Amino acid sequence: MKVEPGAIIGGILLGNTWGTMLLRCLAFAFIFSTSVALMAQAPAAQPAAKQTTDATQPPITKIIKKTQLVYVPVVVNDKHGRHIGGLGKDLFDVEQDGKAQTIAVFEEIQHSDAVSRAKATFPAGSGYVENYSSSNKDASKLMIVILDTLNTPFLRQIEARNQLLDFLGRSLQVETPVSLMVLTSNGLRQVHPFTSDTRVLMEAVKKVSSQSNIAEMADADLERAIGDPKALNADNEADFLITTFSTAQFDRFVQMDAARTTIRALEQLAGAYQGIAGRKTVVWATGGFPFMFADPQSLNGLGPDFLDDYNRAFDLLNNANMAIYAVDVNGLFVNSLVSPTQANATPGGQASGAPINMRIPRSIAGAPSGGLARGAPRYDLAQQKQDALRAFADATGGKVFLNSNDFTKAFEAAAEDGSAYYVVGYYLKGNDKPGWHKLKVKVNTPHADVRAREGFLVPSPKNETPQSHLVQLGVATLSPADYTGVHFGVQIEKSIAEPAVETAGAAAQSTPVAMRSQPFHLAFPVGVLGVDADQNNLVSLDVLAVAFTKNRTDKDAGERVRGVRAHLKPEALAEFQKSGLGLEERIDLPPGEYDLRIAVRDNVSGNLGSVRTHIVVQ
Repeated sequence: MKVEPGAIIGGILLGNTWGTMLLRCLAFAFIFSTSVALMAQAPAAQPAAKQTTDATQPPITKIIKKTQLVYVPVVVNDKHGRHIGGLGKDLFDVEQDGKAQTIAVFEEIQHSDAVSRAKATFPAGSGYVENYSSSNKDASKLMIVILDTLNTPFLRQIEARNQLLDFLGRSLQVETPVSLMVLTSNGLRQVHPFTSDTRVLMEAVKKVSSQSNIAEMADADLERAIGDPKALNADNEADFLITTFSTAQFDRFVQMDAARTTIRALEQLAGAYQGIAGRKTVVWATGGFPFMFADPQSLNGLGPDFLDDYNRAFDLLNNANMAIYAVDVNGLFVNSLVSPTQANATPGGQASGAPINMRIPRSIAGAPSGGLARGAPRYDLAQQKQDALRAFADATGGKVFLNSNDFTKAFEAAAEDGSAYYVVGYYLKGNDKPGWHKLKVKVNTPHADVRAREGFLVPSPKNETPQSHLVQLGVATLSPADYTGVHFGVQIEKSIAEPAVETAGAAAQSTPVAMRSQPFHLAFPVGVLGVDADQNNLVSLDVLAVAFTKNRTDKDAGERVRGVRAHLKPEALAEFQKSGLGLEERIDLPPGEYDLRIAVRDNVSGNLGSVRTHIVVQ
């Protein structure tokens, strides 16, 4: 299926009503494309020929949903922060939603010192471009650093960068692979892939420039409004609320956009490193996250689209085994909103003569827009940001570092933490209701500091729609690094001339454009794709190809969506497990030079992979 250039990607970037309507229209077309693909593609699917064979490759994964495993990495340290090793399975207790679970999988993980790229699946000279595949199947000690310029004040960005340089120069352990990312108003950007060369990393950090951002200005506007003495006068509370929150709507939208960009960046980060084994330490040097939540269910009032983004990101973070170590680079925190009269108030009440507390508007607190939520806490933007960072760290099993001007120590602590850990797993049997499930892990040993992620998400089947799959694929094509959840290769073939088509505009003024059909071959090695044995050996894929022009505008020049769904008979399954899968695809483009990005979703496992390659259409 071919769609109009910019339709999917434009809708994802807009994130608004028009984008949603566009995706709904595409979803209808996508359903049609999927059914056609089932009839036309499944019988003609080609084996993933031209790939090298490897006797050590794992057998094809058969997903049986009734026996889905939940894996929980558990860090167990002593009071000095050192790993407590040699603990037995019988010392661990796991609870889901307050109910004890039977541990079926238990292992103590010791990190290897480095990670290296696997031997190329496709032979040299074959023309295949493939995404990352790790040669080390054991857990590796990996550190990913995000310098957040989107949510961080300008001057604090400079200080964070300087202290990161200090950490890399003095404290980074030898052979620890580090990947450097930067988060800007345009999204996530990879500054340097994994390397243990501190000199190279330091040069990469020096190239990261600070930026003034509109979110910082929005913070300042809101803080000035909150700090206005007139606003704390009970007689003027109604006028204050009307004036402040009416004029602050733009600022709130700015913060909302920053929050959405941040969530999407974390989603892309998880997708990029999902295919690498082991627990990943993500050091997020940031000025904070503008909204507070403890789990997905507490985001009421922020809109269903944001909730979907948040759920999707946390699902990917957990699947990718990522732990967030949030470093608040704002430094020492002083709650400037507490007045002397409030500071002397008795617990549970308000001091005599104290000004009335400012409350969160109902649009934020989850109540209908237009008034105050009764009993809502006083709105403190700085505190809210810190609480949000705590929530990220707790939900992923990481740590949060607050109220300190020594960021170097925070970087050191994050790098040291989780060098070794345990993995416990249990089966979801009858407790797999869609939604957010809370986890609690206890270790029965004295003086143990236990840390594990506090929950996981079971996606709702209602949310598994062609539209939601398109959104995931679109986010993957915009990622600065290839997604690694599905390993595959892309081979570009010679383009074919197509009939000329008219460009947009009045027919009399339009100029015919000589289009080309650009074929490409997708090859999936053995053991990569899932087969659902419960649904008659179902193989189900979604494919999105997007071509971007190679210039500063990075314009979307063409898109193609494809769905493949087939039930493999025994003989086809045997061939599939022997040779993998190959698919012939195409995208229609005018002559030119393009950055072709192809994303694939394995609908059986829910994993995603993406590959970027350069093409010249003649």
